Amino acid sequence: IKIMPLVTNSQFDSKKTHLFLQNPEAQQQAINELVQILQTHAYAGIQLDFEHILHIDKAAFTQFYQKLATTLH
Repeated sequence: IKIMPLVTNSQFDSKKTHLFLQNPEAQQQAINELVQILQTHAYAGIQLDFEHILHIDKAAFTQFYQKLATTLH
């Protein structure tokens, strides 16, 4: 059985998600911590479930997702 943790945005809060997506340092910290968790527990991967993302954050979310994917591969 492969285990893949589910990662969500904080209570699907649009404002907190916006702040996160506008903060490259916070994003890098999240990526670093996710990599550490994946390596420590030998998880097969992760699933992202970010909801209620503001339309203005669409590109920023895509960039975060791509950076995370690149780091994990």
